[in-house]
Amino acid sequence: MNKIKVMREKGIDISRNRTESVFDFFSEGRIYNFVVTVCDESSREKCPIFPRRVQRLHWSFPDPGAIQGSEKEILEGIRIIRDKIENTVKDFISQIITEFKR
Repeated sequence: MNKIKVMREKGIDISRNRTESVFDFFSEGRIYNFVVTVCDESSREKCPIFPRRVQRLHWSFPDPGAIQGSEKEILEGIRIIRDKIENTVKDFISQIITEFKR
């Protein structure tokens, strides 16, 4: 519930999201240029491998489900991770746009 609340603060509704297998995407037959994994470094070897030729990017973020403490501390920890993900995505998009313009 904490993750839903924190994402809602940014206008994002994840209440109906579900975890999807990498094979769900693979079986659709779509072609992807990039695949991003977000497992933390201690779990990196367990991150899914996408079975096509794509550029793989690994962005290590802590698991928000592992945050412990008071309700306030947990919410703040999730916000920090959420904001790091947002900034990383924005930086990546900016980099792609810059490279595309060259």
